[in-house]
Amino acid sequence: MTEKIHTAHRGKVLLVSLNAKYIHSNLAIRYLENYYLEHAYKKCPIELQKAEYTINQHASDIAANIYEMKADIVGFSCYIWNIEMIFKIVKNLKKVAPNIKIILGGPEVSFDSNNLLLQYPEIDYIICGEGEYAFAEVICYELQGHHQEKYQKNLDYFLPNNVSYRVSSAKEIRPATEQGRIKDLSNILSPYEQGFDSEQYKHRIIYYETSRGCPYSCQYCLSSTDQGVRFFPIDRVKRDLLKFIAAEVKQVKFVDRTFNCAPKYAMELFTWIIDNQQGKTNFHFEISADLLTDDMIEFLQKAPQGLFQFEIGVQSTHERTLTEIQRTTNFEKLKRAVEEIHAGGNIHQHLDLIVGLPYEGYQQFAKSFNDVYELQPDKLQMGFLKALKGSGIRARERDYGLVYTSEPPYEVLMTSVLSYKEIIKLKEIEHTLDHYYNSHQFDQSLKLLIKTLNTKPFDFYEQFADYCKEVGVFERAHSQGSMYNTLYGFSKRCLEESKIEPSACNEVFLLRIQETLKFDFIRLSPHGKIPDFIMEFQPEGFKKRKQAMLSNPDIVQKYFPQYAELNMRNLSKRVHIEVFQYDIMGNKEEQVSYYMFVYHDDPLQFKRADWYDITTYFNE
Repeated sequence: MTEKIHTAHRGKVLLVSLNAKYIHSNLAIRYLENYYLEHAYKKCPIELQKAEYTINQHASDIAANIYEMKADIVGFSCYIWNIEMIFKIVKNLKKVAPNIKIILGGPEVSFDSNNLLLQYPEIDYIICGEGEYAFAEVICYELQGHHQEKYQKNLDYFLPNNVSYRVSSAKEIRPATEQGRIKDLSNILSPYEQGFDSEQYKHRIIYYETSRGCPYSCQYCLSSTDQGVRFFPIDRVKRDLLKFIAAEVKQVKFVDRTFNCAPKYAMELFTWIIDNQQGKTNFHFEISADLLTDDMIEFLQKAPQGLFQFEIGVQSTHERTLTEIQRTTNFEKLKRAVEEIHAGGNIHQHLDLIVGLPYEGYQQFAKSFNDVYELQPDKLQMGFLKALKGSGIRARERDYGLVYTSEPPYEVLMTSVLSYKEIIKLKEIEHTLDHYYNSHQFDQSLKLLIKTLNTKPFDFYEQFADYCKEVGVFERAHSQGSMYNTLYGFSKRCLEESKIEPSACNEVFLLRIQETLKFDFIRLSPHGKIPDFIMEFQPEGFKKRKQAMLSNPDIVQKYFPQYAELNMRNLSKRVHIEVFQYDIMGNKEEQVSYYMFVYHDDPLQFKRADWYDITTYFNE
C-alpha cells in the first residue's frame, strides 16, 4: 500500500515499513512524515511518500516496487521480524540504483549501528532511538544541506548525536553517541493528525501510544534503556481515538509499556472510551495488574463486554528470576486483580510467561505455568526469551550461559539451567497449549480431563504434547475434526494407562468425554458435522419437543428476544437445542440434560454462543 503525502521538486523521500500482517499499520513512519511536514517542510520542501508491505511478500517484489517509485532517499522502519528482509531489499536496491540514500531506524538497528554500517556498505545512515527530529535533519542535509559550505566544514555540528553515518571516504564511520529522546512530546504531531482515511483503516489494527518510556527496568526489554515516562497531551489522544472509533477500526493496540503506570491518566482514558465507544472497536492495553486499585477494578467490571483487552506480563513467578531481571511485581496483588477482572466476565486477559529467563529451569518454569494457568486467563502466552540488542540480559549472556540464534529474533536455544532438549519440549507444549487452550475450542473438555486425571495443568499439557508428537500432530496441518480426534485419542490413551481416577469407570469416562467434546463442538459449530466417535443420542419425541420450545413465546422472550421476528428456518441458524446423556456442568453422569445455544455475530462478544441449561423445561 502506497500513499502520497506531499509534492515538491527538491527531491523524493520514501518511508517504508514491512508489517507482520496486512491488517497491521506502522506507527513510526507516520510519526516521521507528520513531524517532517510540521517542522521541516518549509525550509526543505520535498515529495514525501510512504509504502507499507508485509513480510509475507517477496523481497524481490518489494525492491522492484520501491525502485519504480524513483525515490532519492528510502527510509526503513526496522524490527526483529523484518530486518533480514530489509537487508535483502537494501542490497538489491543499491545494486540497481547506487545513488539512492538508505536510512534505517528502529529498535533492531539502534543499539548496533556502528557494526551494521561496517557490515552493510549499502546503508548510509542509521538513526538510533526516537527519530523524528534526527530524520528531518538528515533529509534536509541530504537534499540541500550538503551543497552548503557550513555542512561541509563541520557536519557533526549539524547532525544530531543519535545519527550514525559515513563520512567523506565512506570507509570512516561517525557513530551515534546517544539514543534519541524527545523530551516534550507535545512537539510531536499525532501520526494520524493529517490525511486520515477512514476507509483505509476500517477493520484493521492500529498501533497507538499515549506515552513513551517505562517506569521499570526489566533486563530482557529495551524499554529499560529509557527511564522515566513521558505522556502525550490527553486531549490529542482523545481526538485520535475519536477518529478510530468513527472509522470502525477493528482494534486499537496501545504500545505503552505500562498503560496504567499513571492511574489518573489511565482512568480518564478508560472513562472517555466507555463514554464514546460505538461497539465496533476493541482497545488492547499492556498493563501491570498489581497496580490496579480496588476502585479501578470495580469501574472496569462495568465496562461493556469486549471493549477492553488486557495483556499482563507475568513472565515468571520464580523469585530469584524476578530479582535478577529487576522485575518488581507483587504476584499476590496481580493474582487478586486478575481473578476479580475475570469474575466480571467482560474483559479478555492475556497473561504472558517467558521461557529462558535467568535461573528459571524446567521445573521452576512448570511452577510459573501452573501459577498462571490457575488464574484462568483467556490466553496464556508462552513466549521464548529474545536476546535483544541493547538489553541487559544480552550484555550478561555469559553469566547466564545464554545461547541464542545468530539471526533475528535472537531466540533462546539454551541456558545454564535449561537445556536445548527442554526448550524443544517447551516448544511442543506451547504449540499444544496455543491450539487447544488458547483457541477456546475445548474449554469444557480440558477442564474435565485435567480434573479427572487429577493432575497439574503443566503435567497435563506435557503428557498431551508427548501424545501429539507420537501421533504426528506437529507434522501436519490442523483441521477442526483432527483436533477433536486427537484429544479423544489422548483421552483413551489415558484410560488405557489407568491415569484416570479409580472411581471413574471406563464406560462413564468415555461417555463423559464424548458428550463434553460434543458440547464444545456445538457451542462453536451449530451445523457442523459432529465427530464420528461421538455416539448419536436422541430420546423419543425430542425433535417435536424442541420445535415446540422454539415456538414458545415465553422461551423466546427469556432467551432470544432479538430473534423473535425470525421464521423457523432462519431461527434454526441462530438457536440450537441439544440433548446430552449427562449433566455437562453439574457432572451428574446419569442425568440426561438439555442445553440451548444462542449464537451471535457481535465482534466484541467473546463467545460464539451463550448457552443455557433448559432441562427443567424439557422435564415439565
